[in-house]
Amino acid sequence: MDNNQVKILLQRYRLGLCTEEEIGAIEQWYNDLVNNNDVKLPSRELAQLDEEIKAVVFEAVKNEKEQLTPVNKKINYLRYAAAILALASIGALLFFLLPRKNLDDNMSNRAVAAIDALPGGDKAILTLGNGTTISLDSAKNGFLAEQGATNILKVNTGQIAYSANAGDQEPALSNTVTTPKAGQYSIILPDGTKVWLNASSSLQFPSKFDGLQRRVTLTGEGYFEVQHDDQKPFIVQANTTEIHDLGTAFNINAYNDEPTLQVTLVEGSANVKTGVAELILEPGTAATVKNNQMSKETADVTTALAWKNGIFQFNKASLESVMRQIARWYDLDIEYQATSNQLFSGSIYRNSKASEIFKILEENDNNIHFTINEKKIIVHK
Repeated sequence: MDNNQVKILLQRYRLGLCTEEEIGAIEQWYNDLVNNNDVKLPSRELAQLDEEIKAVVFEAVKNEKEQLTPVNKKINYLRYAAAILALASIGALLFFLLPRKNLDDNMSNRAVAAIDALPGGDKAILTLGNGTTISLDSAKNGFLAEQGATNILKVNTGQIAYSANAGDQEPALSNTVTTPKAGQYSIILPDGTKVWLNASSSLQFPSKFDGLQRRVTLTGEGYFEVQHDDQKPFIVQANTTEIHDLGTAFNINAYNDEPTLQVTLVEGSANVKTGVAELILEPGTAATVKNNQMSKETADVTTALAWKNGIFQFNKASLESVMRQIARWYDLDIEYQATSNQLFSGSIYRNSKASEIFKILEENDNNIHFTINEKKIIVHK
């Protein structure tokens, strides 16, 4: 478990957002650990978490009667701190060891008040070459459709996959997968390339790649793990920018309502072209495009890929940037009655209710508040 995951649970605990299962498991681990004389405090790897962990420990002790009920009522501050730190260091924090399905079901089955909003999920529409549409989230596993001699399947993982028959002479047909607000989906393209689409995104691609290039068109945001082929380059068109695969895994954020288009390279290399500008990316670098001008910088890969890993992660983000992400994932519109110059940082799971995220944002700036009115977020003082 990485430090970012540790921070999320500590943040949920401090804000009183843990479920009964989470609290119960923390209690059990606490009682086990305080009776273990071999527990040792970690050093370097938890240095950056030190201040946050201390805050959790002291608040937990302060509110112990309300939030925790250890077997031993006489709490020793040092042993309590040792237990919490040990939990972080050995990766035994509850949220990531309890079966996720049970927690997710618990979240989704709760009654949602009118002042809250549930997160998105796996939703998408597949549009075939003849204009026929298929709702992928409600479709059953197995055969979905045929495009020429290519079969489209929904596999057990929930992805759709394309399987071309040997000797297929049928012309390729254009297919499009579109995710709505509050939707995401993953696709296995005819060449084996894997694509994850974020909310409010689309990917247009042929039912088979039979030319000299493999070309697809992206709107919104997508993460690509490309099946490399030296003889048939893979090209993603996103607005006026082209990304040429050179053996690559990369993320493209190309939402029209974002001020920039950003390509973040994870593995391999990629050639990025826009207008007359062109550059090569190496792992851990990013290309940012604005007004047909392009720059290259060190990438914040963890933040760029957070959505794919089921996390909202904000790293000195403006309120407007944060709200655009929230609006897409919860299918909400935004009304600004106030704004903030504060830059927001923090992480929280995307399966959280909207109110939990707003609670964290209000901790960053207590002069700003959020109200959900049907399908609208009102930002106000």
